[in-house]
Amino acid sequence: MRARKGTELPDDPIDEDEQDAVIEQFKTNQERAEKFFSTLLILVLVALFAFFIMHAYLHVLSPWPSPFEGLREADKLGRNLAGSGHTLTAISILFNAVSIISNDKMRSMRRSLLNIAALAAILSLVIWIRVLSSLPTFSRPYLFFFTSILLGPFLIQACFMHVCLETRKEISKLHGYKYRCRNA
Repeated sequence: MRARKGTELPDDPIDEDEQDAVIEQFKTNQERAEKFFSTLLILVLVALFAFFIMHAYLHVLSPWPSPFEGLREADKLGRNLAGSGHTLTAISILFNAVSIISNDKMRSMRRSLLNIAALAAILSLVIWIRVLSSLPTFSRPYLFFFTSILLGPFLIQACFMHVCLETRKEISKLHGYKYRCRNA
């Protein structure tokens, strides 16, 4: 809608009730999109959690389950730490997923969950660096894999939250752009 020269009303003004309805529709669409993408992110995180819990369990049964067979050459401490690395990675992913589930009213809990997830991710990364450094040839693909698995959910969640907050701000700004108009 373009405004006429010298006036604040657009060429074809919308009734105030219609303006409110449009803003409510934007809010509804935003909430639906947030719910969809948070559910999608939670599903991905649950799959990653199951993957690492399964490998932590398999590591108890056998030192190097597939796909980590390339790490068989690690020293004894590295082999023992690998199970802990799997477990801490799973814990980090789990707390990240739970922080997404928590609603906006539980901001302090969300922040605490993210802090725990970040601490577990850092510890897991340190453990995996130790495991990988004990190999005769340092395996960069494995380091990249674990770094991306640990940092990826945090980056995705940060981008997701930023986009959601910015969109909410833009929708709330629409109230300031409303104009008085009553169609008879």
